[in-house]
Amino acid sequence: MKVIEHIQRIAGFLAFGMSWLVLISAQGQQNNGSKVWEFDAKNRVSSSPTVGADGTIYVGAGNQLVALYPNGKEKWRFSAQGAILSSPAVDEKGCVYFGSLDHKVYAVNNGIQLWPAFTTGGPIYSSPAVDEEGTIYIGSDDFKLYAIAAGGKQKWAFLTGGYVRSSPSIGAGGLLYFGSFDSGVYAVDKGGNEIWKFETGHYVYSSPAIDVDGTIYVGSVDKSLYAINSNGSKKWSYATGSHIYSSPAIGPDGTIYIGSWDNKLHAVSPAGVPKWTFATGNLVQSAPVVDLFGTVYFGSDENKIYAVSPAGNKLWAFVTGSLVRSSPLLSRQGVLYCGSEDNHLYAIKALSGPAVSSWPLFRGGPNIMAMNTNNSVVSSWPMFRGGPSRRGRVLLVITNQPQKLLVTVGHAASLSVAVSGAGPLYYQWLLNGTNIPNAKDNTLSITNAQIVHAGNYIAIISNTLETVISEPAPLTVVTPPVITLQPVSQTNIVGSTISFRAQAESKGPVTYGWFFQTNSLGGETNQDLTLANLAPSHAGDYAVVIGNSAGAVTSAVAKLNVVGLPEITQQPQNQVGAVGSTVAFSMETAKSIVPISYQWRLNGTNIPGANGPKWEIKNVQPSHGGNYTVAANNMAGTTVSVGALLTVTMPPIITTHPKSQTGVVDRAISLGVAANSAGPLTYQWFFGTSALTNATGNTLAIAKAQTNDAGPYFVVVSNVAGVVTSATAALSILVPPAVLTPPQNQTGAFGKSVVFTVSASGTSPLDYSWRFNDTNFLANTNPLPQNLVLSALVPEQSGKYTVVITNSAGSITSAPALLTVPRPLSVWERAKSFFGGGGKK
Repeated sequence: MKVIEHIQRIAGFLAFGMSWLVLISAQGQQNNGSKVWEFDAKNRVSSSPTVGADGTIYVGAGNQLVALYPNGKEKWRFSAQGAILSSPAVDEKGCVYFGSLDHKVYAVNNGIQLWPAFTTGGPIYSSPAVDEEGTIYIGSDDFKLYAIAAGGKQKWAFLTGGYVRSSPSIGAGGLLYFGSFDSGVYAVDKGGNEIWKFETGHYVYSSPAIDVDGTIYVGSVDKSLYAINSNGSKKWSYATGSHIYSSPAIGPDGTIYIGSWDNKLHAVSPAGVPKWTFATGNLVQSAPVVDLFGTVYFGSDENKIYAVSPAGNKLWAFVTGSLVRSSPLLSRQGVLYCGSEDNHLYAIKALSGPAVSSWPLFRGGPNIMAMNTNNSVVSSWPMFRGGPSRRGRVLLVITNQPQKLLVTVGHAASLSVAVSGAGPLYYQWLLNGTNIPNAKDNTLSITNAQIVHAGNYIAIISNTLETVISEPAPLTVVTPPVITLQPVSQTNIVGSTISFRAQAESKGPVTYGWFFQTNSLGGETNQDLTLANLAPSHAGDYAVVIGNSAGAVTSAVAKLNVVGLPEITQQPQNQVGAVGSTVAFSMETAKSIVPISYQWRLNGTNIPGANGPKWEIKNVQPSHGGNYTVAANNMAGTTVSVGALLTVTMPPIITTHPKSQTGVVDRAISLGVAANSAGPLTYQWFFGTSALTNATGNTLAIAKAQTNDAGPYFVVVSNVAGVVTSATAALSILVPPAVLTPPQNQTGAFGKSVVFTVSASGTSPLDYSWRFNDTNFLANTNPLPQNLVLSALVPEQSGKYTVVITNSAGSITSAPALLTVPRPLSVWERAKSFFGGGGKK
């Protein structure tokens, strides 16, 4: 295992002794994390920045491409017709290429549009890649990857099964690697022909990174980072805790760094073994960049830009005003450029310039590994995000790669490399990733080859502008065993038996020692390793160390996948659906390395066509009610979920509507409704068009009715399935009679007339019944019944008069009024009065 990982890390090297490290100063190291400047772009900066050959910084902000001087001052702006989330690519002539959500690809130089925008069939999130011939490659939401010739003419379009938001990466031989929302990672040649397609479990938004050995690293929304061999076969996968939208970067030692929606940055070895994770406070969608010291820089949705040490420890966090989804760009001068959705682009002091590594990728956009005709790397530090490969004159080109050698112990060996480009040139040879002292020429000579000299050699060549890395040249010192049969990765089910086998050629006896992960399997010393009664704990990486008296070799890693029954991590839940509605059942299973098939059942009977982790029922009917389960099946067997009950409901039916009523002021009155329903009912009473507060029962009670309570009432009855409104009931409120002004006492003259009058209130009509001395009811023919007229008075009419006032709400008796009618004088009494007798003597 250690040998293999060591070989895979050959792309990384310790470049601290190289002359171009003068760019790093002690003062700069102490000031890292401090702000150099910030630029207000006036629009959200989700695009990632790019730097041109003259130091101009380009970044998308809203629908504008902004060009800045290195001091952060605005140089010019260009407006597209839609937002620019694509990150720009710039060539050595200062021509900038980028896509926009207006479906177009633009070419701009110094703020001037060079050719009419190239129109695709959908919005463009992908960032462009430009090859050494000037061809522009870019994806679109119309499911296509486009190849556009200089001048804006289409060369070809490659159709996938989903959005192409991944940005293409150019690898050896001009092969294009990119992802699609159809869950695939594609390899397409320069003519637009598919070479292979690798299937992941979900959308691929991430852009691929390419290692020097041809391994392609890419993330998927299925939560995994994949390592794919150059032939399209799976090398390994590493699971994070959530979706991956970030793109990977490769550090100097071969470590792969990638962000995830599990709020973490993950560091993974070239063998797919986790090294560490760094937790942030929110999603990590920004792609990382690595400096010379191995420091990793990236953005987070918690509004921060982080610097993390190679050991996974936080060095500093720079706080912005909003999400950081832009991916940082690291200049050779050690300045980190990164945008934020707070409308600003920030320049921050970093520890050093960018690392010399095989692939310093950025979010969504590729760095181009330019290749010459014999597939040698033209540039080990590709252009920044979306930037083009070299076109025209190339500064450094390896014209002759060091070749692999096979020598016997004690013999001489010589490795050489030839480079064309501007001098002076500096050379450094490395053996298995470690600098060889004094090996600073284009030729490396070994006069007396020993076992310690065996390994992989690379040459690092640089001038004042750039650095290139040779292909690995293996030196084999024949004496140790040579593996002729490598153990092969296998997949099998729990409880089964498997065997790994390895064979080696050797001039003497060999020993075998098997390893699981990094632990020795004591006692397993045969060329065959047999594992019986497989359990999940057996899953992992197996290798064998084969040795003889001259040394030892380690086999390739064979991965064992142990498949158990599908594990249901989220059971389907009970549902309530109204007739005519749509309901959906869903379940989730744990990530599986083998396909899982699904079958939904209703009351134990298979549902035709219900063969996914979700099952949707449209236009629900009563016949759909029942117990739903789903059977998950893989090569190990079947797991059946718990049952989920679907209850089908209908809107309520009112069986008794509220009825119109007549009530009396200050008396209680109630209205009621009765309804049928399959589930709980809710009620809301209305007066006129206004909902009544706290009137939410099937009965509306009014404790003391008043006249303003009179009017129309109705109730709305509802359940989960619907709503129904009752008939309107009219409520009338009667007011009982009340005496306002009672009849008054009077004295009437004999033979004359008097009138008793009463005034009263109450609901009409009012009936007036006059009484004399409480018992005698008096006939009253007066046209105004509230008046009682007594004519031709006689003393016998003297007494107490009352009136009983009645209406439909009740009756009331007035206070009594006294009538006095004096007796008339006799003839004698009148004569005495007339003659003045008056009783005087």
